[in-house]
Amino acid sequence: MVGRFLTSVQWGMVADKYGRVPVMIIGCITVIVFHTLFGASTNFWMAVLARFFLGGLNGMLGTIKAYASEVCSEKHQAISVSIVGTVWGLGLIIGPAMGGYLSQPAIKYPNLFPPGSLFDRYAYLLPSLCVTVISIPTLCITFYLPETIHKHDVKEVEQAEDSKYEKPLSLPIPNNLSRAGSRKYTVCESIESPSVHSPLGSLHEPKFEDAWNQHSEKGPQNSDQVQTRSSSLRSLSQNEEDMNDNDGYRALLGTDTPKDAQVLQINSTDAAEEKIPGAETNLRDSTKKKKSLWTSKPLMASIALYCIWSLHDMAFSEIFSLWCVSPLADGGLGLSTTVVGQILAISGFTMLVFQILFFAPLVNWMGAVLVSRSGAGFTTLSMAAFPLMTMLKGTSLFIVLNLLSIVKNILGILIFTGSFILVNNSVRQDQRGAANGLAMSLVSLFKAVGPAGGGSIFAWAQSRQDTYILPGNQLVFFSLAVVSLITYFTTFEPFLPRSLDRPLPEDRDVE
Repeated sequence: MVGRFLTSVQWGMVADKYGRVPVMIIGCITVIVFHTLFGASTNFWMAVLARFFLGGLNGMLGTIKAYASEVCSEKHQAISVSIVGTVWGLGLIIGPAMGGYLSQPAIKYPNLFPPGSLFDRYAYLLPSLCVTVISIPTLCITFYLPETIHKHDVKEVEQAEDSKYEKPLSLPIPNNLSRAGSRKYTVCESIESPSVHSPLGSLHEPKFEDAWNQHSEKGPQNSDQVQTRSSSLRSLSQNEEDMNDNDGYRALLGTDTPKDAQVLQINSTDAAEEKIPGAETNLRDSTKKKKSLWTSKPLMASIALYCIWSLHDMAFSEIFSLWCVSPLADGGLGLSTTVVGQILAISGFTMLVFQILFFAPLVNWMGAVLVSRSGAGFTTLSMAAFPLMTMLKGTSLFIVLNLLSIVKNILGILIFTGSFILVNNSVRQDQRGAANGLAMSLVSLFKAVGPAGGGSIFAWAQSRQDTYILPGNQLVFFSLAVVSLITYFTTFEPFLPRSLDRPLPEDRDVE
């Protein structure tokens, strides 16, 4: 927990800069190396250091959550994130079982692992090696995963941005302006009236050929006079075309140009050299600016929801087992550890089935915010039912307690997986790794405090069996109900806006 708390944010930033796959590859290598060292530990401090580096050098947890929301479309985001939660739940079931059955094999299975063998000297090496065997093919598969972060060299990006402004400016040209050989366009400034007027008709002047024919019919004239007349008519014909050009462009703009309007002549060859002042600087500045994660209210509300619920869940897990095995005289249920294990296994299996089959449709129908709110609200009500279990015995107690435990775990999954979606939807893709790293870092503190706090409250409640207000274990479950009620209130606006049901668009930030 300590190593994860110290490095989760940094690993998230690395994942945002260099990609998700490299961080996951490093995480797999870390598991292979330090899990093996943990199993081969010969003293307590060697085991502690191995676990510290295992948490500090492994940034997979937050990165995988970000990757799961990016590797598929928005439509399948819920099922993708729920698969991550399902695999995590399977790990919580298989991992402890593997450790329980395979640790100290020389004592449990002397025929297979005789005294004095390697696994007799290193009692916890066998389960660690099993984890390593599982991690090696996982590492190989990770190399073939598609990357969701598209990385570009900074110089290449700057060159691409510069090339955008080196292209000629393209002006909209109406049909009557698209004559061959035209190199000059007219843009009118200081347009006074926005109203639409019919463009002026073309001026009808005698063509140069008609004038030449008329001149030929009158008889021969001086050649200098003919050239002067020809030049005058060519100039008049060119003015007619320019007048039509102006009319056509005014018709395109939907306005009429007053006589005193300023006319700006733009040469198309000169326009290629023009650049928009400040546009390149503004574009680069906008791409480099990233909003601080600490100032994002929706993100911090999503992380608060995740952390508070983790505190509740860890405390409940600690209290539930102690309460089940406690004597009836102390307000417990007096169950054996075998029965408690069966209850946890049944509720855990049901939780996995629900997450695979029903969570995604429920989120697509209600949204992540309402799903999390419903889970917290019904959990608060269910806490009142646990102290009533002391009134039941035998088979009825086993059945009802199983049902209540199943409901509690399903409600917890709604909040846990819903909070994963909310964290990912609170930020843009380029900050998603850091956001999940920050969430993992903060939640590590709450998960460390949860079992200690729950155990302390349970021990204090044992000394209050004869009080009138919340005697014994009623105080314990009342405390859990208060924490879940706080979680419920954090799902309302202005803490969590309903817009977080969908991913944040890449072109804006949430304030």
